[in-house]
This record gives sequence, structure tokens and C-alpha cells, in this order.
Amino acid sequence: ADYSLPDEDAQVEPHYHVISAPGQVQIYEMAVGDVHGDLTTVLERGAFPLKDNRLVPRGFRTVDPAYDTTRIVGAALADPDFNRLPDGAEGSGADILHFHIPNPGITGAVRARAKVWYQSLPPKWLAPMFEFSSPEIDSFRVLFDQADKSPVLIAEAILEDILVSPVSTGEPDGGRITVSPSFCPDGRLTVRIPSGELLRRVQVWNARGQLVWDRPASEVELPAASGLYFVVVETRRERKTFKIVR
Repeated sequence: ADYSLPDEDAQVEPHYHVISAPGQVQIYEMAVGDVHGDLTTVLERGAFPLKDNRLVPRGFRTVDPAYDTTRIVGAALADPDFNRLPDGAEGSGADILHFHIPNPGITGAVRARAKVWYQSLPPKWLAPMFEFSSPEIDSFRVLFDQADKSPVLIAEAILEDILVSPVSTGEPDGGRITVSPSFCPDGRLTVRIPSGELLRRVQVWNARGQLVWDRPASEVELPAASGLYFVVVETRRERKTFKIVR
């Protein structure tokens, strides 16, 4: 009701490369610690940053002469997708966040929606100040309570018809659809289907949900960009999805 995040860590929510639990949330922010290493929102008590994973400008590099005053701090430094271009070089000005969601026997098409919100004054950051009373704090509290504190939606993406297939077991290779190799540095894939089947469609989607290939072919060429791709193969009898890393 107060637009806070109930599952947020009491100290600092860490930077994530992969979200795999409901209590995890990616927050791009700078968080400052006091001399004891505890989170503080009081400037006079700030001794060093605990975390700074704010999205950097495009072209930003850690070798910049001013980097000592604009440092990336925490797990974002080790994130292979944070401010990294497809070739691994710095400067994308973006971050790719991966979601691993348990699949309790669900099959068929599912729909995924992602939203990015901006919040200028999270309740967590003002709570320590509101523990005190002064003319200035009390005046600000009145203004804050009367303001519209709802976050602003700044981006949204929807991925339709994600095919979730059961894992087949005990089937010889000749009786099932295969796409190889699963790790594909050169971007060249081979699609094999059971003998006598008709290959109706082969689609390739990138991790952003963009369709990059759509034609029935046994030899598939992935885009030059490295990353995770989803290959959907459809025959007369079945449709299967494969994860491929380039």
C-alpha cells in the first residue's frame, strides 16, 4: 500500500545476474554504508558505497579517467551482461537480466510480461529520517504524505506464445527431434527430425523475444551476436523448443 517492496533485503538488495526466487528483485541504485558497514541514507554518515549498479551511459568504461568518482560497485562488476556488448567489450550502457522460473509440469504456450518501474523516493530511504521530528522534517513529511508516490512505468515488454515442452526420455535419437550443438560458437545448427516426418517450421528467437529466423531448414544460421537463443522446431506431429548458447 505504501509502494514499498515487502521482500527487499533489510540492508541492501544485491545485484542479480539471474532471478530464481520470488523474493529476489533487481533494483538499480546506489546504496551507501556508514563506518560500520551498515546502510545509511544520511549523507554525513556515508563512508563508502555498498552497492552501485545504476545503469551507466552508453560507451561507459571502467578505464575512464573519471571512473574513481563514478565506480560500479558490487556484484554488477562480475555480471557478464552488465554494460557488456555481445563481444564482451564494455560500453552497452545496458544490463540483461535472466529469469529461471520453475516449471511444475506445465506444457504448451505461456505468456511472459516484464515491467520496469522508476521510483524517486522509496519509503525505505525516508523511514530513518521520519523517525525524528524537526520543523524541516515535519514540513517535508506533510508534502511527502500528500504527494503521488506511485512508481512510474518506464518500460514494458510482452513475449507471447513461449512454448514449454516436457522433456522426453528413453527415446532413441532417431525417433525424436534434435537440434545440435547446444553450445554453438560458430552459430551453425543442424536440425534433425524422425524419418518420414515433415519439417513444417523452424523459428529462432533471441533472449529479447525477437524472431531472428523463420523458415523450415535443416541447417540454421544464428545471428552474429552471442547469447541465449530459443529454437522452435515444428513437424506434422509435434513442436519442440531448444535452448542454444552461442
